Amino acid sequence: MATEYVIPNLGKACRALKWIQREPEKPVTVKMVSKAVGIPYTTCFRILQTLTAEKFLRREGDNYYLGSALIPLGLGARKNMGIRKVALAFLQELSEQTGETVQLAIPTENRSMILEVVYGSHPLSATTSRPGTLVELYCSATGKVFLTWALRDKLEGLAKAEKFVRRTPKTLVTVEELARECEVIRERGYAIDEEEYFLGVRCIAAPVLDSEKRLLAAVGITASVITLPVGKLPEFSDKLLETARKISREMGGHH
Repeated sequence: MATEYVIPNLGKACRALKWIQREPEKPVTVKMVSKAVGIPYTTCFRILQTLTAEKFLRREGDNYYLGSALIPLGLGARKNMGIRKVALAFLQELSEQTGETVQLAIPTENRSMILEVVYGSHPLSATTSRPGTLVELYCSATGKVFLTWALRDKLEGLAKAEKFVRRTPKTLVTVEELARECEVIRERGYAIDEEEYFLGVRCIAAPVLDSEKRLLAAVGITASVITLPVGKLPEFSDKLLETARKISREMGGHH
């Protein structure tokens, strides 16, 4: 991109929105955004005020939240994601087969973004991510897929840039642990979130690959440890891998 055509403050506004989107339900202040994105306080205040005026943000006192103007933009972008349209029927089939909630995710901004969700017959409403949600790579099943098949050589850099927080006692937070996990995942063919994001919740995810074996997306199943005990992993993983293969074939790839 030719840098002479870039508008600096517009770029700063975009970075601010991206940062706020990482924690969409948490209030943020001018000071928090200014520090996180590296924008001078006064400039940051003006940017947030402008975004609020255009309804990209909503202000309550000193706190800012994502605004209503982002909803049609997000829905429009999601409709244009070709893989979502291709995958939807297969996601629905997998959800019907397992009774669990199924997601399609894509890598974005060093996060796993949930692109589509098909809710199962007993969904975990408190822990199931909605479309558009960004989740960390190191402690989610879809995120571990992206680490394994696309970002394995960038793991140390990610660890320095991102703070790997121990969300539960089972969360892996060191580069060494995650590197070993990636090796196991590649050999097994799918990733497991073993109560690492939420206690009591087990997730599995598999890669969707193109004809050049490049990663396109990840398909995941979210379940409680009760409805998806360890003994059911072989059955569920077989169904998951078959779904990932079907979507890959439809996208011009083959497993």
